[in-house]
Amino acid sequence: MERFFIDLTSVKDREQLYDRLTAVLPLPEWCGRNLDALYDAFTGEMHDVRIFFRGASEAEEKLGGYFSMFQTMCEEACEQNLSLEIFFQ
Repeated sequence: MERFFIDLTSVKDREQLYDRLTAVLPLPEWCGRNLDALYDAFTGEMHDVRIFFRGASEAEEKLGGYFSMFQTMCEEACEQNLSLEIFFQ
């Protein structure tokens, strides 16, 4: 199983969130910088993958409701794709 570690402690906005994701994760070229595209990539392209997000509480302070929607999308993607695990620390 592949493991990816993403540090969110200094993320200040959505653009920085997507910058971190695209820098670390093997996302397909077609993946846009929005939750729907990430969901499609997570459920269709990610197999035998564990993603660990560090600094979730700091990112939530900066991104507010958008980070909550991001976490919900991740949970739903894991329910759909049983070979994907995502952890928030």
